[in-house]
Amino acid sequence: MPLESEAVSGPVVVLLVDDEIQVLNLLRHCLLKQQVYQVLTASSGEEALAFSRNSCTRLDIVVTDIDMGKMSGIDLYQHLRRERPETAVLFMSGTSGRFREALPPGRLLTKPFSLQDFVSTVAEEVLKQKSKLWESCIDDTPERRATGWRPQQQAANPPTALTSSYPAQPPLPWLP
Repeated sequence: MPLESEAVSGPVVVLLVDDEIQVLNLLRHCLLKQQVYQVLTASSGEEALAFSRNSCTRLDIVVTDIDMGKMSGIDLYQHLRRERPETAVLFMSGTSGRFREALPPGRLLTKPFSLQDFVSTVAEEVLKQKSKLWESCIDDTPERRATGWRPQQQAANPPTALTSSYPAQPPLPWLP
């Protein structure tokens, strides 16, 4: 998936949620290397939900493990759907069998997965969500026109890729 275009600019804000700190650190580093993402982390569903409720930070995507302590990734998803419906959610799990029937629509990355698959799936989900938001902004219907709404002429195409205007950051020396 290409990550170069002017269609989507600025940092893509990702909230990673996993109770395994090593997994969080590896995935965070992997996304930061792309120079497109601002990565936030939470080590539990409760911590992620508290951040979501107490922060004005835009969340483009939440990537959450399913099987965690008190609050599962599915429980977190249900709260986010009500409170931040514009935020994409990507699930990951190594033990999704008992949760599979409860999974809402969306992507599931089954552990173990490659870092390349992780990065491309996150990018795909963000672009899919941005396209949905873009389409809702240009919903040019007679009902909307009756309210005085007019489409913006400069919005010719939905976003197709991610870019960043942030300067490149050197890789962390202790991680591959």
